[in-house]
Amino acid sequence: MVGKKRFTKYANQSNVDSQSLFVDDDARLHLVDELKVRGSRRILIICNNTIRKLRPFNELIDSLNNEGFRTFVFCQTEMILMDRDIEGGLKVYGEYNCDTIVTIGGTCEIDCGKLIAALSANPVKTIGQIVGVDKLPNDIPLLCTIMTENCASSTTASAEFFDNTAMKWRTVISGNLVPHIVVVDTDFSERVSFENTVSSALTALCVTIEAYISPVAKFYPEYRASAINSSMILFKNLEKFSNNSTDTFLRKQIAVGGFYSGLSTRKTGIGYAHIIMHTLVSRYNMVHGKCLPRILILVLKELQGNPEICDGLADLAKASHFCSSSLASDVAAESFIYNLERLYGKVSDEGDEPVAKAEDIDYLVNEVAKEARTYVLDKTIDDKALRKIITALT
Repeated sequence: MVGKKRFTKYANQSNVDSQSLFVDDDARLHLVDELKVRGSRRILIICNNTIRKLRPFNELIDSLNNEGFRTFVFCQTEMILMDRDIEGGLKVYGEYNCDTIVTIGGTCEIDCGKLIAALSANPVKTIGQIVGVDKLPNDIPLLCTIMTENCASSTTASAEFFDNTAMKWRTVISGNLVPHIVVVDTDFSERVSFENTVSSALTALCVTIEAYISPVAKFYPEYRASAINSSMILFKNLEKFSNNSTDTFLRKQIAVGGFYSGLSTRKTGIGYAHIIMHTLVSRYNMVHGKCLPRILILVLKELQGNPEICDGLADLAKASHFCSSSLASDVAAESFIYNLERLYGKVSDEGDEPVAKAEDIDYLVNEVAKEARTYVLDKTIDDKALRKIITALT
């Protein structure tokens, strides 16, 4: 855990360079020219075993090799990002004297690339030394992400992994973690299952909602605007996609929604629902992202009595035309929560099975409350309300 003052200082001082974005059916092939311009020579490709077998993957490798690049592939072995995968990838990066990293995949692969890049560029001996806020003095080497899912990680200034020693989910936050190039290529994304596409998009939507209502969001209107864009795009297209999962245009739209979601978090960090989800992942080894919308709905119902948060939810509702622009904030906020709950029920079949144990409630409340202090959230919800939320998950 890191201190609140350190996070506030980071948010006030951090500046992030702009990113190059390519969106097309064969956008990955435009990457070759971009890497030439940027002086890349030796490229570490990070993916999983499924992606490695795809035709677009082999086409990309052939294109890079034909243009004189040296490519080295590192495949992750776990469903979630663990410290041992980061260490394994870092070893390959160093052994082959790489100068560039290209990730192909979702949050797991992107965050793996971010952390390998961070460790290669900064004088630290272990990954634990960079956990927390703003502990990376040096910028990362060239990092490109080819998105296969609709995740926010391609534009966030953070990365997350599971620490096998501490048995906890860890977060690294730094402006130096933002990838330099983002590629949205439907030749890859259309091969991702419907379930994974929806799950990653719902996670991005939850992230952007929490970014918009964060207590510090009002100080950064340009990032709040990204949250509005993300929320509108994802609400507009997710249900359409659930009815027509072969539509590549909808996949592009949802991916762009994930892109804006990541932008929206750069000054706010994560919110209560995300912290609760991390605590559950650490305690029960469940899938990262599981039940995040369900958790967020519980959190919003507890927080909507807060006037600032109520106004924020009302803004989001009105932007997506869930209600009249003249409607009172409390009624508009209710309409937003209703529409989020309706969308979740429409596109997901996760259900409401227990994801926490009653005997662990005290421990979970304590862990969540400690982490919330980092992101200046501790005054927005008290332990009684937090206990009510976690009890509802048992």
